[in-house]
Amino acid sequence: MTEHELGSPAPTADLLRGVRRASAEGRPVGRITPGAHRSWQAYALVVVASELVGAARAFVEQSVDYARERHQYGQPIGSFQAVQHQIADATVLVEACTSATRYAAWCLDSETPGRALTAARVAKAEVNSSAVEAVYAGMQVFGGIAQTWEHVAHLYLRRALVGATTLATTSDLLTVLAAPEGTR
Repeated sequence: MTEHELGSPAPTADLLRGVRRASAEGRPVGRITPGAHRSWQAYALVVVASELVGAARAFVEQSVDYARERHQYGQPIGSFQAVQHQIADATVLVEACTSATRYAAWCLDSETPGRALTAARVAKAEVNSSAVEAVYAGMQVFGGIAQTWEHVAHLYLRRALVGATTLATTSDLLTVLAAPEGTR
């Protein structure tokens, strides 16, 4: 392990979080075992997956509230079958993410580092695609207003898109998960 100094903030597409660059030179502070390395990898994947699940859940809840409030043709848009299907699909995606992430978090404390890392990779792969898809579905419920800068939808979409590429993309994770267990 090496300790690095953090530099000034770096530009990023995520408007809700600051990113800093680490200096190229650092000082050694110790060694990390392969098991501890797997544990830390799993922990990092679970943290990012949890953040994405929370963002997707919050945005889907906002779209449900909007569907209750917004009226068209004298009825709330939530009474229309097409809107109900969008919300139902988004809710199922969020619940799938939640289940996979909770299992991965449980594995951090209850399983070996290798199994915890596998569960974390599965959870992150699921969350990468499902969270983005759930946010897109929520944006469909909001309609045109979600396509403007005045609405918060673009912040949730950016969070989901940036989080889906943080640490590992779905294709990276699926490639590793498809490899024989001894080579991971």
